[in-house]
Amino acid sequence: MGNRRVSTEEATQAGGTGVREEARALAPVTPMEPVLRPAVPQGPGWLAQVKWDGVRLLVHWAAGEVRVYNRHRRDRTAYYPELLQPWTYCRAGSVVLDGEAVALGEDGKPDFYRVLRREGLRSPHRVAGAMEQVPVHYMVFDVLYGDGQWLTGWPLSERLAWLERNLLPHVGVQRVPVHAQPGVLWQAVQELQLEGVVVKRADSVYRLGQTHPDWVKVKRLGCLSAVVGGLAVNESGQPKSMLLGLWDDQGRLTYIGHAGPGHLARQWPLYVARWLSQPAKICPFQPVPRTRDTLWLQPAVVVQVQFAGWTPQRTLRHPVVLSAEGEPLAACTWRQVLPAQSRTDLTGARQRRLDPSDQ
Repeated sequence: MGNRRVSTEEATQAGGTGVREEARALAPVTPMEPVLRPAVPQGPGWLAQVKWDGVRLLVHWAAGEVRVYNRHRRDRTAYYPELLQPWTYCRAGSVVLDGEAVALGEDGKPDFYRVLRREGLRSPHRVAGAMEQVPVHYMVFDVLYGDGQWLTGWPLSERLAWLERNLLPHVGVQRVPVHAQPGVLWQAVQELQLEGVVVKRADSVYRLGQTHPDWVKVKRLGCLSAVVGGLAVNESGQPKSMLLGLWDDQGRLTYIGHAGPGHLARQWPLYVARWLSQPAKICPFQPVPRTRDTLWLQPAVVVQVQFAGWTPQRTLRHPVVLSAEGEPLAACTWRQVLPAQSRTDLTGARQRRLDPSDQ
């Protein structure tokens, strides 16, 4: 086969065993993805796992070689040396595992931005130092191939049983527990403030390269009221997104990120026209966020925002604007989301000149 990379379909839908099939098992594949839903599925036949906040990785071990790919089929083998001895965590002679690489924060919970320090390395030569600074754990939730045969056509329940039989105890590689009561797991995830759950049909096959409703992800989302302090404009000068802020305990408006029109999209031109009737001569944020082509507004508009979490710079992850009515300006404070002891740390975060384009 040389260095030729066969397609997903060629590499995984063909049956058979032997040397040729082992070589195919080294080819990168596009993993199956869940659909996003607002609520956990109800009824029998569903199995649930914690949704880990990390980087999706597939470990391929076959024909005497080990390779690691991310969900975009990019080779990450040199960046995760911890995973390159699969015989220490899997008793099978060959395997393709699907899982999530996570790095833990100071609170013991997965920290997406810590693991990005590993995934974002531009040179493999820096990996050794990064391994010590940002150790990762590989959370395995599925298997595509094992001992010379493709398992993608097996029902999920049988693939999970295969993992239970074949994964070995290992400090850095763990099998993600499975729960037969998705609602109970969802409640626990909310109490522990984890990212969410993935709920899958017990009889679902592994559909390579597809986003399919046999797998459902439900994320734990936050909601807050924020002040619109400006509008970022595109190359033609048309407003494209809002710069959002919260009042701190000293009455200063602090930047928390930017968001597109979201649920205001249908009436976006009307909202923009109304807001531009209250322009500001200077930036209302302290400190001033580093941004280009921004129309500053008087801090008089409040929007309700749903979001997935916070970056280390205290800006919103994946914000979606839900509405622009109903809440007073006084409600737009850090008290919505941070206890008093955490609000005292805002000064350090504010000192970083934030660039909305980095979100």
